[in-house]
Order: sequence, then structure tokens, then C-alpha cells
Amino acid sequence: MTRCCLRKLPLSAWLWLLMSAVSALAAPATAATAISDDAPVDVRFVVDVSASMGTSDPQNRRVQALSALLRLLPDDGYGGIWTFGKYVNMLVKYSRTDDLWQEVAVAHAAELNAIGIRANLVEAIEQASWDRSRKLERPRHLVLLTDGRVDISDAESENAAEESRLLQTLMPQLVDAGFRVHTLALSARADLPLLKQLSLSTGGYHALITDPAALTNVFVRVFDVINRGANLPLTADSTFQVDPGVNELTLLHLGDPWAGSLTLVGPDNQTLNRTSPRTEVLWHIDEDYEVITLEKPAVGRWRLHGALADDLRLFTYSDLQPRLVDLPATVFPGELHTFELLMESGGETVRDEAFLELLDVSAELHGPDGRETLLVEPGEAGRYQVYLLGVRKQADYELRVSVSGRTFDRVKNVPFSVRNPL
Repeated sequence: MTRCCLRKLPLSAWLWLLMSAVSALAAPATAATAISDDAPVDVRFVVDVSASMGTSDPQNRRVQALSALLRLLPDDGYGGIWTFGKYVNMLVKYSRTDDLWQEVAVAHAAELNAIGIRANLVEAIEQASWDRSRKLERPRHLVLLTDGRVDISDAESENAAEESRLLQTLMPQLVDAGFRVHTLALSARADLPLLKQLSLSTGGYHALITDPAALTNVFVRVFDVINRGANLPLTADSTFQVDPGVNELTLLHLGDPWAGSLTLVGPDNQTLNRTSPRTEVLWHIDEDYEVITLEKPAVGRWRLHGALADDLRLFTYSDLQPRLVDLPATVFPGELHTFELLMESGGETVRDEAFLELLDVSAELHGPDGRETLLVEPGEAGRYQVYLLGVRKQADYELRVSVSGRTFDRVKNVPFSVRNPL
């Protein structure tokens, strides 16, 4: 593909990039005042199907990775899938992400190919964000997977003009509308400066994937960013506690599902496995993962057999949830960041002082140098301040917040990257 060099952007584009970077420092979460994180999840997938994707991902691992994330989406959200080569195609209609939509989306995801002769990246983003002129209460996420750059013509001047339109016109509209653009580069040949800037300016997540086998793990990290729910902690002896507030439980087991047999044992010693009726459990098996969904799981202590804790994630949607406010998925190095943590029940902030006094709230930062305990200060009416002090190394991190009560535990895992765009 023809490279569109950032050095050839006009001065006005560079000025806008600098101003957007400064704005990201002052207000990491874009359009936060107009958006409610309690609203349904809204995620649009934009996938490159140009011919080079076949070289970057010869085994088509992106199908399994995308399918895993699709199965994790809550059924009350919104979603759609667009593909782009020379032309842009709506692969899966934007609609409610209910059970039927998810099954249709997973089926169509299997059709992803790599036959495009161009990479009309800008128009794909434009079509997927068709409603950017409207400010909605729900947060909107755009997940872009590509291994290339803007490539609409053999003429470099046309590619440069299109990239300039993205930076000067389209990206400010995305920022103003509260879109978060998560850019996943499937090759070092991709236009990394452009993709990083898209994520940084919108508070999105950016990752460079050099091994397609890591795609599923990266998509799960993206889900951690967009997911409004929390996790249940798994103990060292592979047990977890389900409290009365848990409405739905989804278990994601990463790895070869055929290497062993995973079983669940409920509080009443009833065993659930792959052969259990769908009326009791939904169990989906793919090449490198399996997803298990339980509606209204029994209250009490559950046990797992056949899976390691490091390979398993327990996602829950419940009445009681911790929620981090204004944490972008990409931040600048060396800055002091303070984030607010809210304890919510049924979408409302918990204000019962007697209940709040029973909570033990802690936070840890997991990064390339290990684990670090963060300062958490309790405030008024179910609000806590989490302090992230001067992270300088440019790398991928995970903020892990734990909330424990007498009868329940919740864990909120939020990945983010520290990047300097200049």
C-alpha cells in the first residue's frame, strides 16, 4: 500500500494534533458531561479486509477473536460490523445486541476475508459513526482493526488529502460526539502514528499486535474497556461466590478448550458441563476459547474443575457494581491522574452510610514492572478517589479495583496504555 507520510500534512493539521493532545491532558474523558456510563453499551467494529490482512493474519485468527468479543456483549446494548477494502460494507446491521443479533453477527464474522485491493479507512470510520452529529447519553465505541494505512489511490497526494480530512474534520467530530476510537494495529507496517493519535484524542485504547495468536486476548482487553459490568474474583482453590445481586454470569476460558474438560459445581453440588441442557447453561466452544453463560446463577459458593485461574475470566452483570469515571484508555506519561470510583446499585450511587462502612475498597496497578498498590480515599455518598501517580514508562497497564463486603466481592479490571504522541 502507498504510505501516507505524516510529515506532509499541512500546518493546520499539526496544530490541531497539538491542541487535541493538550486537551487530552486537561480532560482525558471526552464529552463526559453528556454521557452516562450506565447507558447501554454501543460498539461499532470496523475491520480491514484488504489483501495484506491475509499476510498479517494467515490463519484468520481475527474471526475467533471477534467472535469471542461478540459473545461477551450484553444483550441490551447496540452494535454493528463494517468491513473495508476499496469499498465499505456493512457486514452486520447496527442494532440491539440481543441473542439473535449475536448469533447472526458471529455467523457473519466467519465470512471475514482478505481480498480488498485498497484500504478506504476514512470512509469506513465515517460510515460507522454516521450519527456523530448527535450527542447521545450512551457511550459510543469504535473498534478499528487494520494492518495498513489510508490507501485510496496510487497518487500519494490523494491519500494525504484523505488523511488530512480524517484529522482535521472527522476526528474533531468524533471527539465532540464522545466517541472512543480503539485502534488495533495487526502489523508494524500499519500507520502507527495515525492510529495512536486516533486513540489518544478520543480516549480510546491502542495496541500493536505482532502475533495474530494474541488477538483474542487483545479483544478481551478492549471488552474490559467498554464493559460497564464487573468481575467476580476467583480464589486460589478455583471457587467463587455468587451473591443475590448477580443477574447473569459469563465465564470466558481462554486457551484450547479440547485440552481438558471444564465443569462447574454449584452450591447444591449440581454439576454443569458441555452436555448440560441449554435450559440450564449456554456453552459455546471455539478453537481457542469457550464461553459459558448462566442466567440467574444459584446464590452461594461455586467450584471450578479443569481450568486455571489465569485462563478464566468471570464477567457479571448485577445490581451492585463499582464504576470508574473519566478513565481514558490512553494517557500521557508522567502525569498525576485522579479518577473517581462510584459504588452503584441499580444504576444509582449508593448513599447508605451503614452499608458503605462495611466495604473494603482497594486498587492496584499492574504493569511491566510488577504490581503497585494505589491510594484510594473514601469520599461522600459512595464516591472514592483513586490516585494514579506519575506512570512514566510507555507500556500497557491494568488498573484493578477490588470491592469486598460481608457477602459479596467485585473486581473491576480496566486496561490502559501510557503513550506519548509527540
